[in-house]
Parts: sequence; structure tokens; C-alpha cells
Amino acid sequence: MSNCLTSRWHESSNKNGLANMKLIDAGMIATTTLAWACWPICMKRALIGSSPIAVTLMCGASGALFLPILYFIASKNHVHMNFSLTALQWAAGAYVINMIAQLALNKAMVDVPVNVTVALTSCYPLLTFLFCYMFLGEAITTMKIVGMLSIVLGTVFIAL
Repeated sequence: MSNCLTSRWHESSNKNGLANMKLIDAGMIATTTLAWACWPICMKRALIGSSPIAVTLMCGASGALFLPILYFIASKNHVHMNFSLTALQWAAGAYVINMIAQLALNKAMVDVPVNVTVALTSCYPLLTFLFCYMFLGEAITTMKIVGMLSIVLGTVFIAL
């Protein structure tokens, strides 16, 4: 059965998802990593001249400017856009959660060094693993537990 919650990386069909990663997927992950590495620097610079709530508002407004570009890319690549009510509700919820997180992070970055703030907030995969197990039925394997411990240790070393 295929739905939005089922992916080609599903545990039962592929024990080593990384082995089947396509080059384009690796490129997208690398682009995301690079962008997220640059993002806190831009945010910290913005926070020097504005309040956390103003910067969060500016980020939301700036995101809206990107919508025509996304639409253009989707139409050029013949991407079918299915705007269902359920998808809209989940997307809106995700956006609200993201804005809450961003506002909290912006407030923290005013007083805490960026490298410490980002390192500590980078522990979110620990909760993601737990939530995926609870709500999506994903398996927690020995390798995932080792990965979670690595995240904790890495965060401690980076934040010191």
C-alpha cells in the first residue's frame, strides 16, 4: 500500500537505505546541510538589528516571496500539485510549529552563542525518531539507537 507516509526508505523493504540513495538525493541532502549551516549566521546577523519576533515575521514574509519560484519550478517539471484539505491542514500545522520553533531559536540566539544554540537544537532527531516510532510505526533498530547516542555525544562535544 502506498501513501504519503510510506517511502522507498521503509525499514522492511530496505535495511540499508543509504546504499540505494540516488546522486540527486545526495545532492539535495548536501544542499540542505550547507543551507542549514549558513542559516544561523544570517539569523544572528539579522538579530543584531531587530527583535526576535520582528526577525521571525520578516522570515515568514520572505518565505512568501519564494512561492512564485516554487510554482515556476513545479510547472517546468510537470509536477502534479494536489492541494487536498488534509494536506493543507498538516502543512499549516507544520508551518505554525516551525514559526514557534524559529521564534524560540531567535530569542535564544540573542543571548547564547550561535554554535551552542545550534548544537543543542540539533538534537531534534532524537525526538523525531521517537515520534516516527509512535505515530508512523517506524522501527527503532540497533543502528538507530547507536545513531541517537552519536547525536548526543556529538552535541556535547560541539557545545563545549
